[in-house]
Order: sequence, then C-alpha cells, then structure tokens
Amino acid sequence: MQPERQVSVAFAGVGAALVVPQYLAMYHDQNAAPGVSLAIGAVLGALGVLLGSLLAADYDALIMQVLGVGFWILIALGLSGAALLGALHSPDWTGQVVFGLSALLPLIGPLLVLVHAARERRR
Repeated sequence: MQPERQVSVAFAGVGAALVVPQYLAMYHDQNAAPGVSLAIGAVLGALGVLLGSLLAADYDALIMQVLGVGFWILIALGLSGAALLGALHSPDWTGQVVFGLSALLPLIGPLLVLVHAARERRR
C-alpha cells in the first residue's frame, strides 16, 4: 500500500484544522486579528494539495485526472481564501506579507501540476 494518498490527505486535513477556526473567528468578528496558526495551516495545506495534485495527475484515465486535480483546486481555493482574509485582517504590513504569501502557496501546487501535465500531453 502506498502512503502518498494518506499523507496528502493528512497534510490537507491538519492544514484545514488549523485554518478553519481562525477563518471563523475573523468572519464573525471584524476586529479579530489572525494568528500564526493560519499561516502554518495554509502552508501545511499547500503541501497536501501539491501531493494530492501530483497523485491525481498520475491517473491513467483523463476524466480521473480532471476530477482529482479539480478536487484539489477547490481545497486550494478554500485555504487561499482563508489566508487572504487573514492578510486583510492583519494590523501590520509584516502580517499582510506573510498571510498574502501563504495565500499564494496552495494555488501554486495545482498550477505547477497542470503546467507539467500540459507539457507531457504535447510530447
């Protein structure tokens, strides 16, 4: 049994477990400042999304590749949206930069996988 799928789901799950409470606190209280666990959760979730996207792109059937990468893109959008809200709620510019960069990380993984898959299809 290959552990890659479980590792990607575990990273994404732990990332979501760290991001969701911070997101809910900021959503319900407009004056709430984001915590460090939001950035850590976004980074861990980004690792899970990258691994999951790589595994989904490795399927033989094209429809499974599309569904798998599409699923991980939805997860990445959720993590990125929560981290972006953290950047908007951050009181200082260092927090805005940290949360802004951590908002980009989950989206980079599926983007790299899609670019690589497009290159492989062209060959």
